[in-house]
Amino acid sequence: MEKYYLSQSELGILLECLNPTTKYNLPSLLPLGENIDVNKLRKAINKFFEKHLGLFTVIRKDEEGGFYKECLKEEIEVPLIELDKIDKKALVKEFNVFDSHLYRFELLKVKKEYYLFFDFHHIIADGGSMKLFIDALEPLYEGKDIDKEEQSSFEYGNYEKELLKSDEFKKAEAYYKEKYSGLDADSTVVEDIKEDKR
Repeated sequence: MEKYYLSQSELGILLECLNPTTKYNLPSLLPLGENIDVNKLRKAINKFFEKHLGLFTVIRKDEEGGFYKECLKEEIEVPLIELDKIDKKALVKEFNVFDSHLYRFELLKVKKEYYLFFDFHHIIADGGSMKLFIDALEPLYEGKDIDKEEQSSFEYGNYEKELLKSDEFKKAEAYYKEKYSGLDADSTVVEDIKEDKR
């Protein structure tokens, strides 16, 4: 399976998530009404992922302790769960950022009403891609097609890695090192009030 580099922004988020956290989860709960064809909805979700392969990202550690990602395609299961009521806080769970996909889906049925719960990790999605997914669901559900993304995050990470080796980047790096050399870069917060603990 082909290995891809993480972009600098992906790497930054990953490092923030080495300890389990939900602060980079992007959860949504979509009300769908009563008349939902569950199989058509599952097909629509799978079709969207086929057009946006970066969503199939799985992050791995290599033998030297570095990180890389793979495109691990799978059939996305959307389990149907019947509930008396929805506990929104209980839906959001930490992602294991290594060796597993960074999304989850559940179709919730409360009495006669259906809701689609989905959660993407911020490594593979942002607000713009969430909107793209929501906007594409209805046409895909109706059997229409959507355009495939022109460049996935896999190609972008590799492209960025090459840019970091370029002469242009090295010149820019040297410029900023010279520009800011000698400046105090310590961002430690200094206490200006000391509490008397006598």
